[in-house]
Amino acid sequence: MSRSTDTLKNPLFLSALVLLILNDHLFKPIFHNAVTGKLSDFAGLFIFPAFWSYFFPKHKKVIYIFTALFFIYWKSEYATAFIEFMNNVHIPIARVVDYTDLIALIILPLSYYYFSRPEKDFKVATWGVSIVSVVAFCATSPPQNYAPCDTQFYLGKHYTVKMTPEEIMKELDNLGLQFKVDSISNVTYEYNLNTDSSCTKDTISYYKRKHPYFVINDFISQGDTINKIYLYYYPLSIDNEINDEKAETILTISGFNINSLPITKENIKLYKDVRKRMNKLIKEQIVQPIKKSK
Repeated sequence: MSRSTDTLKNPLFLSALVLLILNDHLFKPIFHNAVTGKLSDFAGLFIFPAFWSYFFPKHKKVIYIFTALFFIYWKSEYATAFIEFMNNVHIPIARVVDYTDLIALIILPLSYYYFSRPEKDFKVATWGVSIVSVVAFCATSPPQNYAPCDTQFYLGKHYTVKMTPEEIMKELDNLGLQFKVDSISNVTYEYNLNTDSSCTKDTISYYKRKHPYFVINDFISQGDTINKIYLYYYPLSIDNEINDEKAETILTISGFNINSLPITKENIKLYKDVRKRMNKLIKEQIVQPIKKSK
């Protein structure tokens, strides 16, 4: 089979690529509903195998079969180990275990047939489309990081826990931690030495968060006192499966405060050292006991 010269310049390929990018980085954060959840699956499955078939035309059938099998794997609980590994190496990724997403597989035979026939193309640079396509395939919407405006130390650490959110909250209580729901915290995306405490974006109303934010107060361990630890969760199972034995949740430690240690530009090295040490402490004293309790 010879390489098709039309695929990467095909109007429908380019339209699906634009739709994939817009849905992952604009529509999902704004609307966050069933439509946006399925849209990326359909758009991605339509162009992903066609893209790689362009570069490896002799293996087109294998590419389409592999795409189907990998998509089934990705949408199952078996992908949890891989997701946890990526999060542990600081590459935050997530997916919802929702088997209804598999309906998007019906687009594969349509994609195979469509890109096997000649079609008029746009006059665009193939190399440019290739770069944008690879970025779009890799840069799917990750777990979003939230942190209150008054956060001193930003972490944004994601941990996959094989528990329901309710079970996680119960384990926090069993650990003797004093925590409260703080679902209307002012939020910002990242730590800034010049943080303006007047920011007024609300976690629920602005980001349309479905699940609450929590604050652990006065965590004391090994002589260290952390006044506030900010965390939230992101269920990887759809709501009607949330009590299933295979339930999974991403627990995110977004940041923490130490009132006795004001942070300024002059002591940024101290900030980094404390951040590293406290991150290890929180992981060992809070996250790991929760994961081991299951």
